[in-house]
Amino acid sequence: MLPRVKSRNGWFRAVRLSTGNERPAPETDMSESDSMAALEELTFDILISIHQLRLREYPCAI
Repeated sequence: MLPRVKSRNGWFRAVRLSTGNERPAPETDMSESDSMAALEELTFDILISIHQLRLREYPCAI
């Protein structure tokens, strides 16, 4: 079973990117709209991170 991670909108299951420091999270039920908001927030954060990495690799591509 994958660990849960905390978002601003609640707890959700983590993807398998292990640092070796996982700890159990409290079980909380999220509504569908809360879980969609958490997923949307996570997706946005990932896209921003990818964009920042690309800018570091190709600074002239702005």
